[in-house]
Amino acid sequence: MNGDLATETVAGLIASGRIFGEAQIHGLVAAVDVRVNRATREWAVLTVDDGTGRIDVHVFPKTWPTLKPLVAQGKTAAFTGRLNQDKTGELQLFAAGPAPAAP
Repeated sequence: MNGDLATETVAGLIASGRIFGEAQIHGLVAAVDVRVNRATREWAVLTVDDGTGRIDVHVFPKTWPTLKPLVAQGKTAAFTGRLNQDKTGELQLFAAGPAPAAP
């Protein structure tokens, strides 16, 4: 992931029509849904609200151990990752990790 990536709003991402590429978002973690895959490894879907909209952030098993201690419902967090569009047309972010701290 690019360390120089600017934080974007959910509304801005949706308005842009982008459905792929790298993105960085910051917002309130409105929900944490921890799941277990067939290999019994934990992963999670986080619903993040940045005040302009909500986006589901998928945190897969390789990344979840790094992000798990940094996220909690009701707390703010920032993520970098890859944009994706699900089967219903909703925009998602596949998290690569936490966003770098602001200087």
